[in-house]
Amino acid sequence: MSDLYDDEPPNEPTPEELCRQAFSRCSSWPEDRAGQLGLFQGLKAASERYRISQPDLIARCREQSSFCPTDHDLMVIGAELFKVRADAIEAGRDRTQEWRKQYGPPQKMSVAMQGKCLDCGRDWSEIIKTARERRKQLWDGLRDHFKPKKGLWPPWKEMAPIARQLGFTKEADAWERYE
Repeated sequence: MSDLYDDEPPNEPTPEELCRQAFSRCSSWPEDRAGQLGLFQGLKAASERYRISQPDLIARCREQSSFCPTDHDLMVIGAELFKVRADAIEAGRDRTQEWRKQYGPPQKMSVAMQGKCLDCGRDWSEIIKTARERRKQLWDGLRDHFKPKKGLWPPWKEMAPIARQLGFTKEADAWERYE
Protein backbone atom coordinates (compact mmCIF):
# COMPACT_ATOMS: atom_id res chain seq x y z
CA MET A 1 0.00 0.00 0.00
CA SER A 2 2.92 2.30 0.36
CA ASP A 3 3.69 3.04 -3.32
CA LEU A 4 0.12 3.64 -4.47
CA TYR A 5 -0.68 6.37 -2.01
CA ASP A 6 2.61 8.23 -1.72
CA ASP A 7 2.40 11.88 -2.64
CA GLU A 8 6.13 12.18 -3.21
CA PRO A 9 7.43 12.15 -6.78
CA PRO A 10 9.41 9.08 -7.76
CA ASN A 11 13.11 9.27 -7.00
CA GLU A 12 14.66 10.50 -10.19
CA PRO A 13 18.41 10.38 -10.51
CA THR A 14 20.25 13.67 -10.16
CA PRO A 15 22.17 15.17 -13.09
CA GLU A 16 25.37 14.05 -11.33
CA GLU A 17 24.22 10.43 -11.17
CA LEU A 18 23.00 10.44 -14.78
CA CYS A 19 26.25 11.87 -16.11
CA ARG A 20 28.42 9.54 -14.05
CA GLN A 21 26.44 6.49 -15.19
CA ALA A 22 26.52 7.53 -18.83
CA PHE A 23 29.92 9.13 -19.35
CA SER A 24 32.34 8.30 -16.51
CA ARG A 25 34.03 5.59 -18.60
CA CYS A 26 34.59 7.90 -21.57
CA SER A 27 38.17 8.92 -22.28
CA SER A 28 37.15 12.59 -22.29
CA TRP A 29 35.47 12.47 -18.84
CA PRO A 30 36.63 15.56 -16.90
CA GLU A 31 38.91 14.51 -14.04
CA ASP A 32 38.64 17.73 -12.04
CA ARG A 33 35.60 18.59 -9.95
CA ALA A 34 35.06 21.92 -11.76
CA GLY A 35 34.76 20.17 -15.15
CA GLN A 36 32.30 17.67 -13.73
CA LEU A 37 30.21 20.43 -12.15
CA GLY A 38 30.15 22.27 -15.48
CA LEU A 39 28.86 19.13 -17.16
CA PHE A 40 26.18 18.58 -14.51
CA GLN A 41 25.06 22.21 -14.67
CA GLY A 42 25.09 22.10 -18.49
CA LEU A 43 22.81 19.06 -18.45
CA LYS A 44 20.43 20.73 -16.02
CA ALA A 45 20.44 24.02 -17.96
CA ALA A 46 19.81 22.34 -21.33
CA SER A 47 17.00 20.28 -19.84
CA GLU A 48 15.30 23.32 -18.33
CA ARG A 49 15.86 25.65 -21.26
CA TYR A 50 14.54 23.31 -23.97
CA ARG A 51 12.10 21.34 -21.77
CA ILE A 52 13.75 18.01 -22.65
CA SER A 53 14.17 15.36 -19.98
CA GLN A 54 17.71 14.75 -18.79
CA PRO A 55 17.62 11.02 -19.65
CA ASP A 56 16.52 11.91 -23.21
CA LEU A 57 19.42 14.35 -23.56
CA ILE A 58 21.90 11.78 -22.32
CA ALA A 59 20.48 9.07 -24.57
CA ARG A 60 20.82 11.35 -27.59
CA CYS A 61 24.41 12.22 -26.63
CA ARG A 62 25.30 8.54 -26.37
CA GLU A 63 23.71 7.87 -29.78
CA GLN A 64 25.74 10.60 -31.45
CA SER A 65 29.17 10.02 -29.93
CA SER A 66 31.20 7.80 -27.64
CA PHE A 67 32.88 10.84 -26.07
CA CYS A 68 31.73 12.74 -23.03
CA PRO A 69 29.83 15.86 -24.17
CA THR A 70 30.63 19.37 -23.07
CA ASP A 71 28.01 21.70 -21.65
CA HIS A 72 27.91 23.39 -25.08
CA ASP A 73 27.25 20.00 -26.76
CA LEU A 74 24.35 19.44 -24.38
CA MET A 75 22.84 22.80 -25.30
CA VAL A 76 23.17 22.10 -29.04
CA ILE A 77 21.59 18.67 -28.67
CA GLY A 78 18.81 20.12 -26.51
CA ALA A 79 18.08 22.71 -29.22
CA GLU A 80 17.99 19.96 -31.89
CA LEU A 81 15.55 17.83 -29.87
CA PHE A 82 13.41 20.89 -29.16
CA LYS A 83 13.24 21.70 -32.89
CA VAL A 84 12.33 18.11 -33.78
CA ARG A 85 9.48 18.12 -31.27
CA ALA A 86 8.29 21.58 -32.33
CA ASP A 87 8.27 20.49 -35.98
CA ALA A 88 6.24 17.39 -35.08
CA ILE A 89 3.69 19.53 -33.24
CA GLU A 90 3.56 22.00 -36.15
CA ALA A 91 2.97 19.19 -38.65
CA GLY A 92 0.02 17.92 -36.64
CA ARG A 93 -1.68 21.31 -36.33
CA ASP A 94 -4.91 21.88 -38.20
CA ARG A 95 -4.45 24.74 -40.64
CA THR A 96 -8.10 25.10 -41.66
CA GLN A 97 -8.65 28.29 -39.67
CA GLU A 98 -5.48 29.88 -41.06
CA TRP A 99 -6.53 28.97 -44.60
CA ARG A 100 -10.01 30.44 -44.13
CA LYS A 101 -8.56 33.61 -42.62
CA GLN A 102 -6.36 34.12 -45.67
CA TYR A 103 -8.65 32.93 -48.49
CA GLY A 104 -12.15 33.17 -47.02
CA PRO A 105 -14.74 30.41 -46.79
CA PRO A 106 -14.63 27.68 -49.42
CA GLN A 107 -16.79 28.30 -52.46
CA LYS A 108 -19.12 25.85 -54.14
CA MET A 109 -17.81 24.28 -57.34
CA SER A 110 -20.33 26.17 -59.45
CA VAL A 111 -19.06 29.52 -58.13
CA ALA A 112 -15.37 28.56 -58.31
CA MET A 113 -15.61 27.37 -61.91
CA GLN A 114 -17.13 30.53 -63.29
CA GLY A 115 -14.98 32.40 -65.73
CA LYS A 116 -12.67 31.42 -68.53
CA CYS A 117 -9.55 29.31 -68.79
CA LEU A 118 -6.50 31.54 -69.12
CA ASP A 119 -4.84 29.11 -71.58
CA CYS A 120 -7.60 28.43 -74.12
CA GLY A 121 -10.26 31.05 -73.30
CA ARG A 122 -13.13 28.54 -72.98
CA ASP A 123 -15.56 28.60 -70.07
CA TRP A 124 -14.58 26.36 -67.17
CA SER A 125 -18.03 24.81 -67.05
CA GLU A 126 -17.67 23.79 -70.71
CA ILE A 127 -14.22 22.27 -70.10
CA ILE A 128 -15.47 20.24 -67.13
CA LYS A 129 -18.58 19.11 -69.00
CA THR A 130 -16.49 17.97 -72.00
CA ALA A 131 -14.05 16.08 -69.76
CA ARG A 132 -16.92 14.37 -67.95
CA GLU A 133 -18.51 13.33 -71.26
CA ARG A 134 -15.21 11.93 -72.60
CA ARG A 135 -14.60 9.96 -69.40
CA LYS A 136 -18.14 8.51 -69.60
CA GLN A 137 -17.60 7.59 -73.26
CA LEU A 138 -14.36 5.74 -72.40
CA TRP A 139 -15.84 3.73 -69.57
CA ASP A 140 -19.04 2.93 -71.50
CA GLY A 141 -16.90 1.56 -74.36
CA LEU A 142 -14.78 -0.52 -71.96
CA ARG A 143 -17.91 -1.79 -70.18
CA ASP A 144 -19.45 -2.84 -73.53
CA HIS A 145 -16.30 -4.71 -74.56
CA PHE A 146 -15.36 -6.45 -71.30
CA LYS A 147 -18.81 -6.80 -69.65
CA PRO A 148 -17.34 -7.00 -66.13
CA LYS A 149 -19.18 -9.16 -63.63
CA LYS A 150 -19.66 -7.74 -60.12
CA GLY A 151 -17.34 -4.82 -60.86
CA LEU A 152 -14.32 -7.04 -61.57
CA TRP A 153 -12.31 -5.41 -64.33
CA PRO A 154 -9.37 -6.95 -66.18
CA PRO A 155 -5.85 -5.61 -65.55
CA TRP A 156 -4.96 -2.18 -66.93
CA LYS A 157 -2.64 -3.63 -69.59
CA GLU A 158 -5.54 -5.64 -71.08
CA MET A 159 -7.78 -2.56 -71.19
CA ALA A 160 -5.15 -0.36 -72.87
CA PRO A 161 -5.58 -1.71 -76.47
CA ILE A 162 -9.36 -1.23 -76.30
CA ALA A 163 -8.94 2.31 -74.96
CA ARG A 164 -6.57 3.01 -77.87
CA GLN A 165 -9.17 1.69 -80.35
CA LEU A 166 -11.76 4.02 -78.81
CA GLY A 167 -9.40 6.97 -79.39
CA PHE A 168 -8.07 7.43 -75.85
CA THR A 169 -4.32 7.22 -76.51
CA LYS A 170 -3.19 9.10 -73.37
CA GLU A 171 -5.08 6.73 -71.11
CA ALA A 172 -3.86 3.71 -73.09
CA ASP A 173 -0.23 4.87 -72.82
CA ALA A 174 -0.58 5.32 -69.07
CA TRP A 175 -2.29 1.95 -68.57
CA GLU A 176 0.40 0.10 -70.54
CA ARG A 177 2.98 1.23 -67.99
CA TYR A 178 1.17 -0.59 -65.18
CA GLU A 179 2.44 -4.04 -64.28
